[in-house]
Amino acid sequence: VLCTLPALVDAGDARDVVGMLYPAPEGWAAPDGNPPDVAKDDKHQDLWNTKQKRHELQAGQLTMLNSWMQVPENSRIFTFVCVEPKTPTFGHPISQQVLDMLLLEALESVGEDFCKEFVDSTTGWVNPDGSCFWFNDRKLPRRPWLALGGNYKIFDRILLETTSDTMPRGTLYKRRLAEEFAALNPGHEHDPASPTDASHIRFFGLAHEH
Repeated sequence: VLCTLPALVDAGDARDVVGMLYPAPEGWAAPDGNPPDVAKDDKHQDLWNTKQKRHELQAGQLTMLNSWMQVPENSRIFTFVCVEPKTPTFGHPISQQVLDMLLLEALESVGEDFCKEFVDSTTGWVNPDGSCFWFNDRKLPRRPWLALGGNYKIFDRILLETTSDTMPRGTLYKRRLAEEFAALNPGHEHDPASPTDASHIRFFGLAHEH
């Protein structure tokens, strides 16, 4: 589903984002059918250890990607938006492994077009100063087909060929393997002959509104 969120951002920054609709888990709503109290009962606001703010969407803000899909009549739709999104850093990079997980779910649930929309409507690939902290932490990253099969080609092609203004052309080439990524650490001289310990790195999800 494509969703326009003009009420959640400044008018000049309003844009479409792509996301998936899921039924609320059993017991999420209050007995009267209303959503849980925001202040004390809605644990969804702390997803991913990042403070979220809940907003209710109107049906007119949604465009289904496939014409045969419909939102059930009288449904109430909520989204959670990160309150204080931060740009990637060396300590909180974009994780290719997490990105693969998201794109794989999108590919299997809806299809390749959905993956393209996800990439095109996501921001945060490159920081305002031009720096890029994108860590290729795939299992056996030099042989990604062993874990992802041919899907890694689909994902990398989408990332390489996107024409979105949020990802400058060639950004994929800034994705780094462990030993390359370690060299981005300010003030750190990495010995290429020594193994890289990336266990301390906390992975930063993309600044994508779901």
